[in-house]
Amino acid sequence: MNTVSSVANEFDVVVLGSGAAGMTTALVAAVEGLSVCLLEKEVQLGGTTAWSGGQVWAPCNQVGKEEGFEKDSPEFVSQYLNKLVVDSKEDPRMASFLKTIPVAVEFLGRHSQVQLQRVPYYPDYYPDLGGATVSGRVLEPVSFDASVLGSNLGRLRLPLPEFSLFGDMMVARQNLTHFRRVFHSPSSMKIVLKALSRHAWEKFRFGRGVSLVLGNALVARFFASLLDLNVTIKTERLVESLVRSGERRVVGVQLANGRIIRARRGVVLATGGFSHNFEMRVEKLPSTMSESSATFPGATGDGARLATAIGGHFSAAAGGNAFLAPISRYKRPDGSIAIFAHTVSDRAKPGVIAVDQNGNRFANEAVSYHEFGRALLSHHNQGAGGKVAFAWLIADKKFIWKYGLGALKPMHLNLHYLLSQKYIVKAPSLEKLAEKLNIPAMSLVQTVTEYNASAKNGEDPKYRRGSNAYQRFLGDPDVKPNPCISAIESPSYFALRIEVGDLGTAAGITTDSLARVLDERGNPIEGLYACGADARSVMEGNYPGPGITLGPAIAFGYLAVQNIKYGAGVD
Repeated sequence: MNTVSSVANEFDVVVLGSGAAGMTTALVAAVEGLSVCLLEKEVQLGGTTAWSGGQVWAPCNQVGKEEGFEKDSPEFVSQYLNKLVVDSKEDPRMASFLKTIPVAVEFLGRHSQVQLQRVPYYPDYYPDLGGATVSGRVLEPVSFDASVLGSNLGRLRLPLPEFSLFGDMMVARQNLTHFRRVFHSPSSMKIVLKALSRHAWEKFRFGRGVSLVLGNALVARFFASLLDLNVTIKTERLVESLVRSGERRVVGVQLANGRIIRARRGVVLATGGFSHNFEMRVEKLPSTMSESSATFPGATGDGARLATAIGGHFSAAAGGNAFLAPISRYKRPDGSIAIFAHTVSDRAKPGVIAVDQNGNRFANEAVSYHEFGRALLSHHNQGAGGKVAFAWLIADKKFIWKYGLGALKPMHLNLHYLLSQKYIVKAPSLEKLAEKLNIPAMSLVQTVTEYNASAKNGEDPKYRRGSNAYQRFLGDPDVKPNPCISAIESPSYFALRIEVGDLGTAAGITTDSLARVLDERGNPIEGLYACGADARSVMEGNYPGPGITLGPAIAFGYLAVQNIKYGAGVD
């Protein structure tokens, strides 16, 4: 057991991790007048948050009310969650989250540059359930000019190149339609040319795109706020162990180099979960899942390792230990491996289907990424064969040109390279495509023929694709009568292999409603807190809507500080 023998640095609060959970904790603590040290083991800041959509699920938030949205209520939220999350009515953490998230969002908006806005229309993932809404609960960061970071700009993690143009040009959600219509609409052409010109100037002036949206904008806003508050931020600092006073209170951390940083009031674990810890994946996740994760590589279970070493309890999530998403992978030109998460970009668009190795559809392709992941794992477990569950996305030339497919950009922008990597498979006919995929040709042709017969009328009698508000939202509004359905009939034909990866882990350190780490008997470990993916998810491995990882990350980061400072939660 470590004891404090020499003190190199001393703060009120020490935070491990620089995603939304860690940055929220550090920001709130600094605003509350506490001295803070944020430690990040990677070179750059942002964690998985910097690669995410940046959405925050925040029921009953004040932002929506200020914009005239009054349709949400605690009763509606509870009704909805009770149908999806096991024992949510009895879980004090859920009550704490729902009570805190509007307060935390308001606090951030009042005291920092972390400004969130309501997404005008974004349905919950199960919109037909009682208590669900199609608008109001989802917030996103206001776009941000990261040039204000000045010399600190290089410390900000870049967005994923697969979700940007030219490697680092971010496109706001509302502008995606203009890029698709660039050759068909003068107004869209004007908007696109303006965006391209701005990015060219940014690359010349700053060496990277600085007009940020989504998760990169959220992290940049947090980072700028922490700099405003003079928070001590140290990168490339791996924590080896927690330091305790005797056998009781956590009073600091010891770095891998032996240096000790003391925490007078508390240590907060927010290191991003265990998605990239191979041993934990084998132990905690289904064996038929992919070994790949869409999270940042630093999510190696550091928080769990540190907490359990001093008696903290690690527990499984009732609904599954990971948040699932279909993923595909290929090698980038620089030799790194790209993991593409098929969340909202392709599966619900009209003119693509998913088939198994027998050439048969097995699920509604337009359901949420988590639900689709569950469907693929379940189908595989029923006898699809092989160790890792996988499927093929099948589309035609018309679809590929308009929407792309996975990492393939629309208008064939990177088609040649992805064909050379065998990430995309192309053939002049369905029969030839089936041959390349080692799928029974007759079966694939029959599947597409049956799909096309109903697709001409915008129908999908087998799986009812496009049958609810969420699915239609992800489709193409220009396609009638069903934005998720059109025929697959324009040679050539294309395929892409997908497996079930994750967007983060749901199992984690056991915590209470104030984010305090608990031991195996349910007692708090003094001075130790956990939030974000390090803590067992309050959603218990279920995925009610967009932003259900970032929402709790912010809420419990805020709660940890309230307990550190005042010994309580939200009044």
